[in-house]
Amino acid sequence: MFESPQEVIPQHPNAESREKLRQGFGLVLCTRQKDESLAVLSDQIETAETIRPAAVQFDFRNREIEEIRESQAALCALRNKLPGMQL
Repeated sequence: MFESPQEVIPQHPNAESREKLRQGFGLVLCTRQKDESLAVLSDQIETAETIRPAAVQFDFRNREIEEIRESQAALCALRNKLPGMQL
């Protein structure tokens, strides 16, 4: 199967790794980046649209309540655009 976690969820997905994700693997998009900055939700949604994994999980632990409320519309749009993807 896979040699390491990096093969399952790569830093920079290519065609082969995107196909692995489409075959049933999910993707977790964390709020905090490696450099401790906050991820931009619109960038994370774009990543999910590009990779199109079977499932995607967004982490909202470090976000403000208002930002989470505003994100609901964007996540609903993603669900409508990719109905087979589990959020």
